[in-house]
Amino acid sequence: MTKEVLEKIKLYNNQFIKKDLLSLYLKKQIFFKNILKNIKILWTKSEKIENINKILDRLKKIENIYIDDKSKDVYYKTRSIWCTHCTLWKWCTVVLSYKCHRDCFFCYEETPLDPKVKIDPYNKNDMDKIYKIIDDSFSNPSNRTLAVTWGEPFLFIDKVYEIFEYVNEKYPWKHKRIYTTWEFFNDEKLAKLKSLWLDELRISIKPWEEPNIAWYKLAKKYVKDVLIEMPIMPNSKEYMIDILTKIDNEKCIDWINLNELTFNNLNSSKYKENNLMLDLPSDEKEIYHRYYDISKIEIWVYWSKLLALELIEYFSKNNATFFMHYCDLDTVSHHHFIYKKDSAISQNLDFSHITKFWLHKILRVYWDLDQIEKILLDNNIKAYKKGLNCCELSIDNISLFTNFEKAIIYKNHDFIYDVDFELI
Repeated sequence: MTKEVLEKIKLYNNQFIKKDLLSLYLKKQIFFKNILKNIKILWTKSEKIENINKILDRLKKIENIYIDDKSKDVYYKTRSIWCTHCTLWKWCTVVLSYKCHRDCFFCYEETPLDPKVKIDPYNKNDMDKIYKIIDDSFSNPSNRTLAVTWGEPFLFIDKVYEIFEYVNEKYPWKHKRIYTTWEFFNDEKLAKLKSLWLDELRISIKPWEEPNIAWYKLAKKYVKDVLIEMPIMPNSKEYMIDILTKIDNEKCIDWINLNELTFNNLNSSKYKENNLMLDLPSDEKEIYHRYYDISKIEIWVYWSKLLALELIEYFSKNNATFFMHYCDLDTVSHHHFIYKKDSAISQNLDFSHITKFWLHKILRVYWDLDQIEKILLDNNIKAYKKGLNCCELSIDNISLFTNFEKAIIYKNHDFIYDVDFELI
């Protein structure tokens, strides 16, 4: 909102429109203030788009490199079934708990050892919510994948078994995967998961962590597809080449998933200690908001994307035996955009227009309601919604209400801060 628009709102005599618009403005201000207070201690530097384009142009000329123009994915040889379905928005993800024995500075949970958001897998209500998510997701038969993630699922392995048994009985042949570290593997647990048709195991590696080859080989004995998934730290090219070469030589992993490192509005001091800089969004980008049970913010970290692409270039040229897939924040944002689109369409109102950003564009008129309804009746307009202080109707009727005391409100039915408006 520009300063001029804000000043114009302050001059309004209509207290209802004044209150509503200033309320929207305040919510946005508070939201971004909370972001800025955490990033102010961090350096920022913008990644040059020409550097990204140069390496993408080189990658396009390499055999077995694929760049999905629609989803923005970049991968070497192939990508997992789950990643393909993710780009199509055909998936189901459940969170058993935010609790984790590790405390990674880049985690989306501020206190994984004692998480603020409590999900107790041994609480019937919490498990019922998980089963409802599964039922709601698989009510659409095109959804084919299930992920058990967040925290460390192996801390609640008996509940993982229960979920897989439920899915196998009710929704057979769904692709099932688990996100985990390696510390809790053993033959008994992996054999049980194999019997429950676990398709994919995604193992997290911290930056600067030495790969545990023996444990990866153990997982491969029981699970069809074993992946390593990790965020790419800037200034780590030699380390990444070293550990991925060791993994390639041992042929103990099927896929390497490279994730763009992001700042999550938490642990600012740890980002600073690691000399990380933020690649703040340009006018074409937006700060991305990741949603699970609570809102999470993500901002690009400078040089992570470029290094991930350099690693794919290096290992593709060296004919690595594993597949490599790079999923960046733009890709995730694209999926979020698809979700907004589907949500906007499914929640469409009879009298609203959907914008190119998948927001509902509605004419909200602040005036004497009897007078508004008389105008609508005289013009044979029946599709509108009457509130206490205003009427909402299609913007096709904008010419009927060009009074100074009116506004158009754009409303997104998903998230409160995805709101914008224009004054008539």
